[in-house]
Amino acid sequence: GTVYGNWHPSGRYGVFSTNKIIPAFHSDPAKRLEVYDTRSDLCVADFETGETITSPLVTLTQAELETFPCFSADGNYIYYCSAPNPCDTIPSASDMQPHIGQLHYNLKRIGFEASSGTFGSNIETIVDAEGALSVNFPRCSPDGRWLSYVKSSNGTFPIWHMESRIMLQDIDNPSSPIDSTLVHATYHSWSHNSKWIAFASKQYDTQYSRIYLIHVDAEGHFSEPLCLPQADPSHDDMNLRSYNIPDLAPMPVPFGHDDVKRLMEN
Repeated sequence: GTVYGNWHPSGRYGVFSTNKIIPAFHSDPAKRLEVYDTRSDLCVADFETGETITSPLVTLTQAELETFPCFSADGNYIYYCSAPNPCDTIPSASDMQPHIGQLHYNLKRIGFEASSGTFGSNIETIVDAEGALSVNFPRCSPDGRWLSYVKSSNGTFPIWHMESRIMLQDIDNPSSPIDSTLVHATYHSWSHNSKWIAFASKQYDTQYSRIYLIHVDAEGHFSEPLCLPQADPSHDDMNLRSYNIPDLAPMPVPFGHDDVKRLMEN
């Protein structure tokens, strides 16, 4: 089964991770939940042929845990996060649990050839965690200039890490990443004009995530975040549901939740 995914700009392909996800609750009252993988891989779905495409470089191995893939703006690369498997074999949940604090995900990329539907032959490390941080949820701005990702202390579930930040990196000049300094900024997406980011955050009450908007100027400077306005200003205070992964679109979505429900049931 596929979990986290992203569209190729052509619309023909989708890249996905396949994860065996384990939740673990903290005994520390200052923390709530940790989520980790005991096994994960990457695959590309070809929606024209119905085939699944894999590469032995990034799949079918126990040595690495891969997750959060996304295509570059031109569709020529797949960015993804990868951490060394701390166990010698496919671990059980109890095997992995003592190592959660040492799970540090690097940001990598591999080429993708859309005309043939094939992976490249070389893997590049874009951000080396160096055992001191963890990189998750990369996203490329549609204009091809910026690469954004979430930085946290460890692991692969930043929505429960209050220290998490969105980082911005110039794809052509990656040496000086820009820290948004936003408090608990996690899952995010770009607007079609590459000037706005929508992100989820639990910064308001540490319990329920809300959606915030920030502007990014030509130099990569961030504006102050604005909580997504609601018709009823008390809506979020009374709402007992969390927002998860926001996605900005340039036009209204031509279907509703009832359509999704019918599709799933039929």
